[in-house]
Amino acid sequence: MEKKKKKFAVLVLLMFLFSIAQGFAQECGDVNSNGTVDIVDALLIAQYYVQLDPTGFVTSVADVNGDNEINIVDALQIARYYINLINGLNCPNTPTPTPQAPNCTPNPTPQKVNVNFTGSSFTGSHQVVVETDPGLPKFTIFRPSDLAPGKKYPIASWGQGACSTDGLSNTEYCGQLASHGYLVIADGTPNGSGGGCGTAYSMDLRGGVCLLDAIKWAIRENDNPCSQYYQSLDATKTAAFGFSCGGIMAEGAGSMKDPVLTTFMPVSSGMTSANQSVIDSFQTPVLFLEGGTSDMAYANGKRDFQAIKNGAVPAMFVSRNVGHGGTLNDDNGGLFGQVTLAWLNWWLKDDMSATGKGFLVGSTCNICRDSAWEMASKNLP
Repeated sequence: MEKKKKKFAVLVLLMFLFSIAQGFAQECGDVNSNGTVDIVDALLIAQYYVQLDPTGFVTSVADVNGDNEINIVDALQIARYYINLINGLNCPNTPTPTPQAPNCTPNPTPQKVNVNFTGSSFTGSHQVVVETDPGLPKFTIFRPSDLAPGKKYPIASWGQGACSTDGLSNTEYCGQLASHGYLVIADGTPNGSGGGCGTAYSMDLRGGVCLLDAIKWAIRENDNPCSQYYQSLDATKTAAFGFSCGGIMAEGAGSMKDPVLTTFMPVSSGMTSANQSVIDSFQTPVLFLEGGTSDMAYANGKRDFQAIKNGAVPAMFVSRNVGHGGTLNDDNGGLFGQVTLAWLNWWLKDDMSATGKGFLVGSTCNICRDSAWEMASKNLP
């Protein structure tokens, strides 16, 4: 009599289950291992309960209500889950899914560039790799050697002086920044072969497109499971900077209102003529780093800084009388390298200490008390 009652209950359940269409994805309850939880799984649990021994039945995912029994209640739970009467299933012994390999095609291999860095070692904690990448053919890359998910290296694109096509024009400066955990993408190929992006816009603000394109390439690589940069970069922290002609490119990038950009920095640079509409387009923090009155771009940079009227744009003017290009090619980028690193640390790494904001502002700012430095600021937080 008891057996007849069980069979009758199963028949009623079958009629109910077959009245529902199929399809829902969830590993817990997928007793036939076909990748979905549907009415078939409920039917198989019912068969298992009346000892019909369905083929390929996976018991470890059949106890969907977590009571350590496999019975008609589990089949009903799947039916309820399927028609959205409950939000989930609860298998106490559901195996952890095996991670799947990324479905993508590996990028072409970047090519290492041999660079003879001079002077003392870089002051950052990262070993520096210089290379070119087939995905960004007109640039030279300076990066930390230890790429890995979770590193969160900020991204900085650099424009060369004289709109040069040589991506190795400022190796000490770019290498120093990379040693402190920055991906630095310099316009131009090593030793100038192949041309640089900025040459298409010589002394032109439109060259900012080149610097922004390099940043966007890096952001795409950060999202690409087959890239060496996968999840190694901070796509929300970026900078465009450059020397002389490259500084005009940086101002161009800063004027384009592109939300990808965090900050920009012209070095020994300023627009060749006043352009208030460009200045009024600035939306992100900007530092003008000049080489004093002996720097042929000093007056232009100071004029552009002074023309900033938008009270929402933090801006600094920092200058020392070291001439056009200053100390870019000195050991580790010299004084210009120190100022640049502090600015980037402040805005791209949220460093408020004496290695970031405190290097340029406040009681820990030693250069603020050094009369050899000319400094001015507006709208700083």
